[in-house]
Amino acid sequence: MSINSSRNTLVFIKEIELVNGSNDFIYDYYLKLSSNPSGFYVADLDSHTELKLLEKNDKFLDVVLAQYCFFSETITYLFKKSIADDNLALRLACLSNMSIGKSGLGFFCLPKALFNIEINNSISDDFRSWFSTITTGEIYTLFKNETIDGEFLTEFLQFEGGLWDALDDDKKVLVLISLADNTKVCKNYDGPMDGYAEYLHSNLFSVIWDLAKKLPVEKKWGFPLGYLLDKTNDFRRKFNSLEVAKRWSSVDEIEKKKQDLNGFESIRFAIYKDVIKDLFGEKLKNKSHYANEDVAYRACAYVQTDIKEDDIKEAYKKDGLVAIEYIMRNLRVWKNEKTRNVLKQICRDADSTSFSFFNHLDCANMFKWKRERLVKQYPSWFEDKDESVEELDEDEKPLSLGRSRELIQEFKDDISNSMLICLNYFEKQIMTIRWIFYGVLALLFILLFR
Repeated sequence: MSINSSRNTLVFIKEIELVNGSNDFIYDYYLKLSSNPSGFYVADLDSHTELKLLEKNDKFLDVVLAQYCFFSETITYLFKKSIADDNLALRLACLSNMSIGKSGLGFFCLPKALFNIEINNSISDDFRSWFSTITTGEIYTLFKNETIDGEFLTEFLQFEGGLWDALDDDKKVLVLISLADNTKVCKNYDGPMDGYAEYLHSNLFSVIWDLAKKLPVEKKWGFPLGYLLDKTNDFRRKFNSLEVAKRWSSVDEIEKKKQDLNGFESIRFAIYKDVIKDLFGEKLKNKSHYANEDVAYRACAYVQTDIKEDDIKEAYKKDGLVAIEYIMRNLRVWKNEKTRNVLKQICRDADSTSFSFFNHLDCANMFKWKRERLVKQYPSWFEDKDESVEELDEDEKPLSLGRSRELIQEFKDDISNSMLICLNYFEKQIMTIRWIFYGVLALLFILLFR
């Protein structure tokens, strides 16, 4: 649909520029326009211009328009063309389009915009036919797209409309993994004040959490669901965390020191977040959290609580690399120099004991990488606390302002002493030369008047 039926002069001129421009010019224009789609202006472009560009029948421009177009007519045409031509690359370009969802020009969002279906309308037979044969690449691209329609996604994850059942389990697993990489599942509402819009936004989070109550308790769901819940905003409705966590317990789990959490434990780790948050500092003390019999609960406590130096050491003795991984996530540990140093020590110990045969430095490198990121984010935490200084030789230590002045003064004193020694030496040599000179003159005088 056109946003300006009268087609003002500016948009008409823009059409002439684009239709007669080079592919590079058109690509650069769309790239710039799509960088701020919410700032789209009526004189920038209209649907007639995009349809004129489609008439050029240029494969390069088709991909550009598929990825950056602003109007549903354009993407509908290109998506149907990609299906007719069995052109997977063009379909993936359409599925990665974010301009339509962000510009707010109409009532179309992906994936319904692919078939020119308005947001509130039910899906068509063409849509169902495509979705029943969707490839793994299409799944990942669509469900990772942050502009995917929230209402569509909510209905899909509630197993409504038959689309969930159209996928086999491997593709459903990929859906969860793709959503975990989508910023939509962890983004707070930032739209205008609208109670219903806010409800719809948060309802998606609740539906995702409800998957822990609905999916079969099978190993294949463990890591994907745990990964997704760990990323999703913690908004739950009618959710008994302890009961749901118990659902994902297994009699086959053996409590022992290990390197990481298994799939079921990763789900329980995510579920326990609100339990520990509610109990932290109120009904239970920290040490009660660390003594829990479930390693997933302890791992969650290592992240959520204000853990102290001795607790970090005990956690490492009990849970080894699991403790290191989850203590590493706790920002309270990084903010405090003492706890930070203890974390650094146990990372060194883990590398020298757990992986010494392979000569790995996994924990030390993870500590270094995390520290570099946090120094950029929270520089005040690390001011005047360069932990690398203790490892340097005296000559390699970075100089402070005070130490620099001391060294300069010492250098000046050394120079002054050396100059005095040289002057005394030269004075003595001059006296010696003077006496020799006088002696030679006296000898010449005697020889001349002899």
